Amino acid sequence: MQRLAAAALAALALPGCWVGSASVNYARYATYSNLPPGSYVEVGQIEEESWSHYLGFCDRAAGFAIADAYQQAVEMGGNALTDVEWETDDGYRSRPACIGGFAFYWWGAAAGLRARAIRIEPETLARLQQGGAAAQPAPPSEAVSQAEAMSPAPSGDPWAAPAAAETDAWAGRQPAAAPGDLTPRPAGTDGSNAYAVIIGISRYQLELPEATHGEDDARAFAAYAETTLGVPRAHIRTLVGDRASRAAINSMIEEWLPRNARRPGGRVYVFFSGHGAPDPETGLAYLVPWDADPAFLKTRGLGIDWLYDRLGELPDQEAVVFLDACFSGGGGRSVLAAGMRPLVPVQAPKAPRGRVVALTAAAAREATGAARDAPHGLFTRHLLGGLQGAADANRDGRVSLAELATHVTAKVSDDARLDNRDQTPGLVVPAGLDAEQLELVRDLR
Repeated sequence: MQRLAAAALAALALPGCWVGSASVNYARYATYSNLPPGSYVEVGQIEEESWSHYLGFCDRAAGFAIADAYQQAVEMGGNALTDVEWETDDGYRSRPACIGGFAFYWWGAAAGLRARAIRIEPETLARLQQGGAAAQPAPPSEAVSQAEAMSPAPSGDPWAAPAAAETDAWAGRQPAAAPGDLTPRPAGTDGSNAYAVIIGISRYQLELPEATHGEDDARAFAAYAETTLGVPRAHIRTLVGDRASRAAINSMIEEWLPRNARRPGGRVYVFFSGHGAPDPETGLAYLVPWDADPAFLKTRGLGIDWLYDRLGELPDQEAVVFLDACFSGGGGRSVLAAGMRPLVPVQAPKAPRGRVVALTAAAAREATGAARDAPHGLFTRHLLGGLQGAADANRDGRVSLAELATHVTAKVSDDARLDNRDQTPGLVVPAGLDAEQLELVRDLR
C-alpha cells in the first residue's frame, strides 16, 4: 500500500486541488460485477490507495491502485475482484476517480478504492475472460466520455495528461514514456519457468531519509519482468512500501520461492530498490526493509549474504539479483544508525554460491543517485534501458547478462560523473558461469 504517499498528497496539495475521473482496464485485473450468487467465494476485503506523478497521472494512479488491489487478492488466495468502489471527496462511487495536486515537488494524483477479493473456479474465470461477462462497468448514470476521463491538468502544467490513445497505460503494466522512453519492449523471452520477487521502498516506518523513487523502480521492473523477461504475472510478487516488511520479504525468499521455483532449469529474479546499510561492527552489508532499524540490523535487516545463500539453495535454479541500493553509509540509498558517522569499513558481500549472479548499483564505498531524465534511481533507469534493447551491442535481438552489465556500468558511471561523484555498478558471477552465455532477453520486437 502507498497510504503514506497518498496521505502526503492530501497534506501537501495546493489549495484548489481537483477531483478527476480516470479510465481503468478492469478486464486486465479480473474485475467483475453482477456475478451470480454461488459463482465465487469471498476471500477478503481490500482497501488500496496509490499516488502517481507520471504523465497521465490520474489514469496511472488509478491503474496502480487496481493493480495493487488485484495483487492483494492473489496473496489472499483469490483470483479476481468485485464490487470495486472509488474514493472521492464526497464518499465512494463506482466511477474511477482521483484527487490531484502538488506533492513532493511534482504535480500528480492520488486514487483510492475498496473492493472484495474473491475466488472464482478456474473454468468459470476462463469463460469470463473470454467474454462470457463484461468487466465491471460504470452505471449508466455515471458513464463518462473519454474526454472527461482524461481529467486535464491546469493550463500549462508540464505533467498534463497524454492523448487519449495513451490512457490507462499502467493497466497494461507499462510505465509512461519518460524523456528516455522506458516503456517495456515486448520480447519473445520464454520466462514460463521463471519467478520474480520485486521489492521497492521509498519511505520507511522510522524517520529514515527517503530512498527516492524506490517504489517507482519496483513497479517499472515488474512491468519489464512480465513484458520483456516473459515472467508470467502469476509468478511475480511485488512488495512496495509498507508491504515490504522484513517478515514479508523473508516469507517470499524462505517459503514462496522454494515452494514454487522447483522445476529444473528454472530462473529466479530478485530486484530490490531502497536503502542498504553496513553493520557498524562487521561492515557486512544489509538490505533495509520498510520496518527496519539501522541500529539493529542483525534482527531487523536482511543480510546480502543471507539472500545469496537462500537463493543458492534453490535446487536446479538460476538466480539473477539486481540491487539498486548502496552500503557505504555515506548517503544516497544507504543509511546508518542515528549518531553514527560514515566511517564504517564496508565489506563487499561474499561471492554467491551455486548459480546466483548479482548486478549491483555501486561499489562498496560509493553512494547511489537518482536519474536526471526519469523518475528512477540512476542504476534502475539504465537497467531498464538496457533490457529494453540499449544493451544489445551486437543488435542480434538478444541481451545477455554480460551485455547488460557493460551497458549499465558505462552509463551509470558517466552520468554520476556529471554530478561530480563516483558510482560504479558491479557484476558478481560465481566460478563456472559465463555471463556472456547467460541470456536475459531474446527476440526483442
